[in-house]
Amino acid sequence: MQEAKRWWDHWLKGVDNGAEDLPAYRAWLMDSIAPERWVDERPGRWIAEAEWPSDNIGVTSLQLGNNTLGKSPMQEAVSVSSPADCGSQTGEYFPFAYGQELPDEQTQDDLRSACFDGDVLVDTVDIVGAPKLRIRGRADKPMAQLAVRLCDLRPDGTSALITMGVLNLTHRKSAEDPELLTPGEVFEATVTLDQIAYRIPAGHRLRIAVSTSYWPFIWPAPERATVALEAATLEIPFRKTKAEADECSFEKPVGAEPWRYESLRPSVYTRQSETNAVSGVVTTTVLNDAGEARDLEHGLISGSLTREICSVHPDDPQSAASQIHWEQTGGRDDWHTATILGMEMRCDKDWFYITGKLVATENEAVMFEREWDERIERRFV
Repeated sequence: MQEAKRWWDHWLKGVDNGAEDLPAYRAWLMDSIAPERWVDERPGRWIAEAEWPSDNIGVTSLQLGNNTLGKSPMQEAVSVSSPADCGSQTGEYFPFAYGQELPDEQTQDDLRSACFDGDVLVDTVDIVGAPKLRIRGRADKPMAQLAVRLCDLRPDGTSALITMGVLNLTHRKSAEDPELLTPGEVFEATVTLDQIAYRIPAGHRLRIAVSTSYWPFIWPAPERATVALEAATLEIPFRKTKAEADECSFEKPVGAEPWRYESLRPSVYTRQSETNAVSGVVTTTVLNDAGEARDLEHGLISGSLTREICSVHPDDPQSAASQIHWEQTGGRDDWHTATILGMEMRCDKDWFYITGKLVATENEAVMFEREWDERIERRFV
C-alpha cells in the first residue's frame, strides 16, 4: 500500500518523494524447493534493476537434442503425442490462496511428454525473464497444441515446475489471423514461457518437457495430434549478477484491523483426481468451500462454495467436459438470499456446447431464474 501511495503521490500530486528514482524492475528471486501444492512461505530474495531492459540480463541458448538439452542438436526428429489428460500436475489457472493450488511434482506429466534434460549444473543460474523455445517441426493434423514446461530436476529426484507456456499452433504466425497447419509440412513457431525469477542451484539439472495437451489448463485440440520436432532451441534469460542478499526493501506492510466475524461454516479446500476403471475417463474435482460467516459489526452473513469437475478420456480429446457449480449466500437475521449457478461445457470436433442455469432466491422463494443452451463454433480452437 505504501508503494502504491508513493507512486500516486508523486505522479499525480507532484510530491517530491523519490518515486522517480526507484528501480525500474524489482522481483522476488525464488529459491528451489521441493514441489508442493501449498507453501506457507517461498524462500528467496529481492533483486532490483535500475533500468529495464537491463544489460545485466544475458541470454544463453541451448539446443534440444535426442533427450538432451545442451550443445548437441537433434540427429533425428522427436515425435510427441500426449494423452489428453497430460497436465494433471499443473496448478490452478489463477491461484488465489484458497488452498492447494500450486503445481505439484511434475514426473507424472513428464512421462506423458517429450523430455530433454541438461547436464548437471556446475554453477548456480538465476533465470530472470521469459524463456523462449524456438521450434521447427511437422504435425499430422491441421490443428495442434504445444505445452512447454521448464523444470528443475532436483538431486532428491523430484521435478519442479519453473515456468511454462502454451501455444495453439494455428496461431504460430498471428493470433489475429490464425491459419490451419498443413499436415506433413514444416512449420516454425516460438513458444514464450511465463516471466519468472528463479534460482536453480549447482548440482541440479534443467529439463524441457514438450506435450501436445495440457488439461485442464487448456482445452484439448479437436483431434489427438502428433508433432514431430526436427529442431528446437531454448533461449534462457539469466542474470549476470548473483544476489546473495536483498537488493531492495519495502516498508512494513500496513493494513486494517483483522475482520471480526463468527464462523457459521468452516472453509474447506480439496482437490482429487480419479480414473474410472470401466470407462477410463479421468476426472479432477476441486472443491473450494469458502465457508459462511457473520460480520460481528453489523450482522451481515456471507458465504461461498465452488465445485469444479473436469473430465476427459486420455485417448479422446472430444470427450473433454467441464462443470462448475457456484453458490453464494447472504442475509441477516430472518432475511436470507442465495444465488446458485451451474454451468457445463462439452465439445465435438466442430462445436463447443454450453448449458447452464442461474437461480436467485430470497428466503427460499425464487426471485430470478435463467437458463442457457448455446453452441459456439470452435474456429481454430
